[in-house]
Amino acid sequence: MELISSNISSMHFEQAAIEKGLSVTRSSKSILISDGRRKVKVNNSLIGKQSPLTKVFNKKGASKLLLKTLGANVLDGYLFNAREREKALEYARSLGWPVVVKPDDENKGRSVYVNIESDQDFIRYFDRVAEKYGSAFVEDQCKFSTEYRFYCAGGRALAVTKRVPANVVGDGESSLISLVEAKNRLKKERRYPRIKLNDEVDRVLDKQGLSLDSVPGKGRTVYLRSTSNISTGGDSVEVMEDMHSSYIDSLERVFSRLPGTFIAGFDVFIRDMHQPASDDNWFICEVNRRPAVRMHIYPWEGRPKNIGKEIMDMLF
Repeated sequence: MELISSNISSMHFEQAAIEKGLSVTRSSKSILISDGRRKVKVNNSLIGKQSPLTKVFNKKGASKLLLKTLGANVLDGYLFNAREREKALEYARSLGWPVVVKPDDENKGRSVYVNIESDQDFIRYFDRVAEKYGSAFVEDQCKFSTEYRFYCAGGRALAVTKRVPANVVGDGESSLISLVEAKNRLKKERRYPRIKLNDEVDRVLDKQGLSLDSVPGKGRTVYLRSTSNISTGGDSVEVMEDMHSSYIDSLERVFSRLPGTFIAGFDVFIRDMHQPASDDNWFICEVNRRPAVRMHIYPWEGRPKNIGKEIMDMLF
């Protein structure tokens, strides 16, 4: 049966609905799934009704305040308008280097600058973000960098994926640009976003004493970005079965306190996923109200999760 959806998340939900014997029809830009008694709308990665409260997740500053009131561990951060550069710089110094500068309402890792360690670099990237967006969010950088996406729905965590920044592995003969081109061909075959080359890649490579013309040694992993977004070429590793259950329990408690929220994706820093959760070894970075399923159903490594089936079982 030919699917009517084109978006990967919608296609996944549509396929799961068909396998459960539900009907699927098109409605404007969305699809409707029904069992004859109730209907559920799917709009790309957004499924079911969400409380208007979840729109706060689109704003880094407001969502951080909300998470704090729910008792979640979050990193310190503050939103500054474009005219508050000196105030923002003073705040960054008070946090202690390194810090992160990013837009308040952007996603997919766009215009996010990490590992900022000096006044000069801070002013450069603050101005770059503030000029484009009218404001910039300044945040303490987590002292441990491994990031995980928890996909939650219906009060439960359905998948936990480690997100790895865009990278290639040297063979001792090929240049970095050749290795990127080869991995991008593989990413296309596996329905993954390609590694995007831009000034951020140049910055990250320069800190490693490399350029795109460099030839890394055999077996050497070279990271091309500081952020781990899948949309900019990162890899995903499904780790739910290996994750200490205390993190899953903690995220589900936070999720249960968000009224009217059926799905959410939590981006979380964890020092060591095998050790129990404590106040200082994990932090929620962001919450996504429209979490995509690609990284969970097509993990670069690990066992795929059939999120759609579990959600259909919840809804129907």
